[in-house]
Amino acid sequence: MAPPGVCACLGIRGWGHVFFLLVLKGKGKGGMSETQKILIVDDDPIMIRLLEKHLVSAGYSLLKASNGADALQLVTDKGPSLVITDWEMPQMNGIELCRAVRSAEGVGLTYLIILTSHSDKKRVVEAFEAGADDYVAKPFDRGELLARVKAGMRVVEAEADLARRNLEIHKINAELAILNDKLEQIATTDELTGLANRRQAMDRLTEYWETSQRYQQPIACIMIDLDHFKQVNDTYGHDAGDVVLRQMGQLLTRYTRLGDLACRLGGEEFLVLCPHSTVEAGRIVAERLRQNVESVPITIGGKQLKITISLGVAQRTADICSKDDLLKSADRALYQAKHEGRNRVCVSNPDGCRHLVDSMVSGVVRAVATTQTD
Repeated sequence: MAPPGVCACLGIRGWGHVFFLLVLKGKGKGGMSETQKILIVDDDPIMIRLLEKHLVSAGYSLLKASNGADALQLVTDKGPSLVITDWEMPQMNGIELCRAVRSAEGVGLTYLIILTSHSDKKRVVEAFEAGADDYVAKPFDRGELLARVKAGMRVVEAEADLARRNLEIHKINAELAILNDKLEQIATTDELTGLANRRQAMDRLTEYWETSQRYQQPIACIMIDLDHFKQVNDTYGHDAGDVVLRQMGQLLTRYTRLGDLACRLGGEEFLVLCPHSTVEAGRIVAERLRQNVESVPITIGGKQLKITISLGVAQRTADICSKDDLLKSADRALYQAKHEGRNRVCVSNPDGCRHLVDSMVSGVVRAVATTQTD
């Protein structure tokens, strides 16, 4: 596919000289249609006048140069559609001009046809190797000259149309990519807090867990629950509850580490995934979160509310065989934090969980015994 500046090229007949016909596709300057502008290059004034007569009578606008160096500058500056050039010229001949146009940046593909009186096959091969696409023997016929130029213009216009279509396709593809990014964000982001949603949390946990197993790296997670959040909703309304949740999202984003993933699971439940982290590293993150949430009051209805959170931290161990077990372990630690009075961090471990269960059972037994005594 040819970008702007791309060319096509055709051959014509004449006498006494060798010519290249370069069809250049690109935006012309000076308000002239680029598909109707032709550059003719020859050090012979008579040949220039002859070509000019035929081409102007056919309605084409011309640029003229007497050597290859000036022609190359005009190609770069003016962007003509066709370049008809003699082979033998001072400073830069037609073969050299052909090579220069082929290698010039910003000019694009150039289709070349040589107009020559030489029938030597070696010269023809030389022209093709220099970048020519076709050749026509001299003397040339006016009708054939104009027919080949017209055919070249059709090539130029077809290339320009193709470039426009491709540009439109690229634009549509870019818009679709932006839309897909937005849809992906909607599908993976909690609308209220801007954190990762439950779906994204579970997908990323699966990814982190597999990496942890494959490379024997630690992974920790932090389960978080807003303390007494139902009282906020009941007392101040759900709009106030939304304010609290949004601020919680902002604090989690601000005080988690680079590489951690903060998520909202739903309601007042949050999760922080900590890949490559031990339970102690997770505990430090959790404590920092707890302190910062407690220290930032929220103003609702002219009143300042002190919000606190309870947090449970767990790490993958030999006893935790799946990502679901990891979440359950962190959730048990969170329950322990609530059981011990809220606004605190508890770390999950087998003994800690067993002591929690024993404590709960003992409490139930004492309550039953007291009831029976009464």
